[in-house]
Amino acid sequence: EAKRTSEAKETAASVVERSQADLEEQKSEVCKKKYNLAEIAAAFKAARNTVNEIKIGQEDAERDVKKKAGDRDQLESALTDYFRPLVVEGSTSGDTMGEEKVDNLVRILKRFSLDESMMSALPTALLKEPSTRGPFDTMVLTQLEAEVNKRITECDAALAEAGPAKKERAANLEKAEADFAEAKAKQLASAGVFQEARAEEDRRQQALQEAKNEATKIGKEGKRLQAETLKCQRALSNFQEGP
Repeated sequence: EAKRTSEAKETAASVVERSQADLEEQKSEVCKKKYNLAEIAAAFKAARNTVNEIKIGQEDAERDVKKKAGDRDQLESALTDYFRPLVVEGSTSGDTMGEEKVDNLVRILKRFSLDESMMSALPTALLKEPSTRGPFDTMVLTQLEAEVNKRITECDAALAEAGPAKKERAANLEKAEADFAEAKAKQLASAGVFQEARAEEDRRQQALQEAKNEATKIGKEGKRLQAETLKCQRALSNFQEGP
């Protein structure tokens, strides 16, 4: 019985040692999977940020296009509805309609930060009859129309570039979303692998604990048998010595 207990004790100790080694090996594997998951998670975050940045860029660009289109319409309206009729027709003293047109024109043009001195001289030049305008008035009107036409041309150029730029952003977004989907799939897969590794670590931790419990149980049994053996030996010795 003692021999069997000794053998069982050795076997239990071997199982504990092997279980401990298996656990340490799995802990190392879990650590590797954790670092790998962290790298993939960082790539996932970067891919998501790229998609968001492109979308924000698209929204900003759409707002810019709408603003450019609106600016162009306002500038064109300023020329056709107010400036050119006033240049041709001029105005006379007490012409409230003419003054109203000038006020509307100035209100529109102030939004575009045109030269202040030119804007200051504009109402006076427009409210004169064409025949009474001097060289300075003509210069102001000519420069104003040239500047407004320049701004319209700039808007046209920006709007013309907007189409190809929009297509390019759409292509970039499509690629970014594909990269994001791939990064998301990799993260999910890596997270699954990490969880499996952690589960295996827990299983090996449990196996080690069970092996230790078994070793402790066998150790106690060995001590019990040893105590019984000593007790029997003492009893036999006492019997042999007699009363």
